[in-house]
Amino acid sequence: MRVSVTLQGIIILILVLSMTNRSCIWIAQEECPVTVMWKFQAEDMISSECVVWDIDGDNKQEVVFGSIRNYIYAINSEDASILWKFKVDARSWLAMGDLDCDGKPEIVAPTVRGAYALNGENGSILWHFRVQQGVFSPSLGDLDSDGKLEVIFGSLDGHVYALNGEDGSLLWKRFFNALVGASIALGDVDGDNRLEAVFGAFNGYVYTLNGEDGFLLWSFNTMKRWVGGSISIGDVDGDNRPDVVVAAFGEYNNSSIFALNGKYGFTLWEFSFLLGTDFSIPAIGDINGDGVAETVFGALNHNVYCLSGKDGSLLWKFQTGQVVSNPPALGDIDGDNKLDVLIASYDGYLYALNGSDGTLLWRYWIGKSLSSSILADLDGDGDLEIVVGNNYGVLYALDVRNAGFRVYWQSGSGDVLFMRWNNQLFADRDGDFLSDYSEVYLGSDPLNPDTDSDGYKDGFEVSHDTDPLDPSDHPVSSNTASQNVFTLSIPTIYWVSLLVLSIAIVAFLSTLIFVVRRRSSSYFSWRNIL
Repeated sequence: MRVSVTLQGIIILILVLSMTNRSCIWIAQEECPVTVMWKFQAEDMISSECVVWDIDGDNKQEVVFGSIRNYIYAINSEDASILWKFKVDARSWLAMGDLDCDGKPEIVAPTVRGAYALNGENGSILWHFRVQQGVFSPSLGDLDSDGKLEVIFGSLDGHVYALNGEDGSLLWKRFFNALVGASIALGDVDGDNRLEAVFGAFNGYVYTLNGEDGFLLWSFNTMKRWVGGSISIGDVDGDNRPDVVVAAFGEYNNSSIFALNGKYGFTLWEFSFLLGTDFSIPAIGDINGDGVAETVFGALNHNVYCLSGKDGSLLWKFQTGQVVSNPPALGDIDGDNKLDVLIASYDGYLYALNGSDGTLLWRYWIGKSLSSSILADLDGDGDLEIVVGNNYGVLYALDVRNAGFRVYWQSGSGDVLFMRWNNQLFADRDGDFLSDYSEVYLGSDPLNPDTDSDGYKDGFEVSHDTDPLDPSDHPVSSNTASQNVFTLSIPTIYWVSLLVLSIAIVAFLSTLIFVVRRRSSSYFSWRNIL
């Protein structure tokens, strides 16, 4: 009797769990919709985020990236054949822009020997600015309002340098008694129609300088150990003014991410957590469709976090198997017109997470990686592919079945132009949560948040499957939530644990019933005797 009850309970539980959670088994079997388009083997660890653009004017995308001790490579996106390579060590993220105003992009590369500007067509040197101790990632922008691009970067010698883009001559430099400017965000944070440079330092401070002369606008002391490359600009609180998002690394239980007022640098909110970020630049975008920006970042405590831009409260977090130093990208990974999160962990997996609740869409093994992932249409079919490298010199181009077209935040850059502003309001100039890239794709107006004047922002319409060009087609508020996302991504380990626990409970209850029945029968037998 005890055996039959136990077996019946176990069989029923297995049938119920298998029927109601087939999607979790699908993920457990690694049947994810990712296939390899091509792989490229570099000679050393891939140390920089890729630039994806038509750099040689052939109307096809190229992929440019660096390895830590050998070369910068430019390869063709359709077959990974080499366009050119340049012998230099690229230690951080590359930037791209038309520096010499010839209508063709150049590549700016940070190295231990300073900054190089390379011709995009053939990799020849435009200029080289020498810095004795090496430089961090460059950002490109018109700092002095002369209509031409300048180059700005921090250095291991404690300086921030601003150079003229045409010839690499020094515009200005400013000294800080610390390692500074691992990543520099650019934007008009004070409303004067000129660019400011915002960055952190390894003394725990955040600095904002006027772009034209390097004059200090404001500074903010995080009271933490350091601020690495984790700086972004965007409108996180919905007041139509730029804010600064900065992640600061403290002691083990004393790290924080801050939202600061862009004009004056005071705190809007603070979120504290264990083991903070180092170079995971926070991504900013509306990933849950509520019409307000969220902030997404990775941390050394193995987690990916999503915070509300309104008040910094935790919306969700997802735990990977190792530290998450890479910045996330925001785009439509599964073709539902909503933004998802793409991020690589040092556990060797590339993760695609549902933006609404942080549940797992899929994960794909790429090997340990300190290279952030890029979303781009490599083959011209209108759908997104992924480019990501690993520590073993392998660069992957990955095709994702049913991927969408939307790119909102490009990891490590913010914008698809790879000028590295890390600025939501540069990638999405009208602030409608539909990036300029996506607006061009759809034909909507990148400078009008409501192209069809129906009272709904373009990004809100797209994420709720309506046409931003048709005023008669707009969201129905009663049924705009994403359906059936919960069961798609509960990690299998939880269901296995639940199954084991359920079996144990059924076995225990069966044994208990058996014992009670025996004792009851014995009790009534003794009563009859007495």
